[in-house]
Amino acid sequence: MNTRCFLSIFFILLNLNFISTICPKGTIEGFDPKICYKFFGAPTDFLSANITCQIIGGNLASINSAFINEFISQTLKDSLADPTIKTWIGGTKIGSTWTWIDGNPFSYKNWAKGQPSSGNCASIDPSQSVSNWYSNDCQTNMPYICEVSAAEDPCSVCPTTTSCPVSVCPTVSPIPVCRHGYSYFSQWNSCYKYVNAPLNFEAAENYCINEGGYLTSIHSPDEQEYIDTLSHQYGDGPYQAPWIGLRDTGNDLSLPFWFWTDNTETTYSNWYPGYPTNGGGDSGCGDMITSGSPWNNGKSYWENDNNCDQTRPFICKQAPICGSG
Repeated sequence: MNTRCFLSIFFILLNLNFISTICPKGTIEGFDPKICYKFFGAPTDFLSANITCQIIGGNLASINSAFINEFISQTLKDSLADPTIKTWIGGTKIGSTWTWIDGNPFSYKNWAKGQPSSGNCASIDPSQSVSNWYSNDCQTNMPYICEVSAAEDPCSVCPTTTSCPVSVCPTVSPIPVCRHGYSYFSQWNSCYKYVNAPLNFEAAENYCINEGGYLTSIHSPDEQEYIDTLSHQYGDGPYQAPWIGLRDTGNDLSLPFWFWTDNTETTYSNWYPGYPTNGGGDSGCGDMITSGSPWNNGKSYWENDNNCDQTRPFICKQAPICGSG
């Protein structure tokens, strides 16, 4: 084997030790490619900001090096209409000790002169050349930046070489793969996620869209059963009532006018007897009562008794991110 061929194979084997990662939809890859970030410009208090970060699978950003501090600072400068506005990061004071809200050690510090002072929650000022941190009252409303972990990219393929006819890469599995947090159902070649963080119908739909899908549609008894099982696995209590993608935006809430928000055909129905019904107000949003309830002989069914502004868990559905073809 010639030297060039040997070196090619050596570097391919070396690269197999590195796992490619992928950031969730709507986030950007950070200085560390295993960490992704998302900026939110609507000002809110520290606790509410972190709850939003948790809904997307993360926490307010922690900063453990000058490189990450500079990356976050530049990201905020590019995102803020006014770069002099302070932005929440994940530093918080517990007792007399500062810590990161995600549990990471508070080893790197970049406090401004005289800081920290009063206030138990940390912000960053990206307008400064060194982007110092400040302690603030946790009830102050500020923009914020979340961090989430990147997932392994199951669609990444092993590098190949044409310099010699030796294959050292493993065979890429043809099995469809879902994004992190989603479960695959082969009968419908789709991925599903039960989100146990109550939102109203519109916010739930936007969450699913942001992740690359929609509130779930249901097209057969086996898909209904799969979603019912998923709901019991991740939901609370003896039965659940999550939003699904049923919608009727007109004044007449009779059957012909209901549709799935993912624009698939309404080929299957599992309404409770006598439903859908015009319950008054905005009842043009559908939810699913899972098995185990005291109604319908304990079997799962659909209903539209709830105003679309009510908050409840929900189920997202999307196509696999690779291998579905």
